[in-house]
Amino acid sequence: MEKIYVVYSDNVGCPGEVISSDLAIEAGIDMQEKVEAENEQGLRYAHWYEEKETEYGFEYHYLNTTNA
Repeated sequence: MEKIYVVYSDNVGCPGEVISSDLAIEAGIDMQEKVEAENEQGLRYAHWYEEKETEYGFEYHYLNTTNA
């Protein structure tokens, strides 16, 4: 079962349509699992992603953006 993750930001545009786990680490993208997510900085937008396992590891596929 895929997990849902969220990235909080003040930018209405999502960080990417597909983000690899390596890119998330390198770029400092804070992928928070939905059940544990907290918007501690009070950012304006929540970008939702679905985690998918590939032959190269995990990728996060963009779902939608909502107000945080």
